[in-house]
Amino acid sequence: MTNEMNSKIISAMEWRYAVKVFDPTKKVSDADLHTILEAARLSPSSIGIEAWKFIVVNNPVIRAKLREAGFNQTKITDASHLIIIARRTDADGIVSELVSRTAKTQGKTEADLAGLQKMA
Repeated sequence: MTNEMNSKIISAMEWRYAVKVFDPTKKVSDADLHTILEAARLSPSSIGIEAWKFIVVNNPVIRAKLREAGFNQTKITDASHLIIIARRTDADGIVSELVSRTAKTQGKTEADLAGLQKMA
């Protein structure tokens, strides 16, 4: 990378902040939400396991219940969208899916990928 690009990346990271209060009258557009979710979906993980799911909660009743469980944080109900990041905990299932997907993509059998299975 060039020094200019490095500087831009660091500058962008220095600007970030955690939002404490959301204006419930402002909404993220559908196009922007799609971009946010697609960027999250495409985020890389170790050996392509991607053991996460992104859940968009739109139902105001569910969001109110989540707010109660979330120490009454107003951002849970006031933010334009609520995205929950859930991770899978079934390691064996995740690895099996990875091996199956990789075998299909590469035109191999799952037995051919025993090394990947063992490593993952």
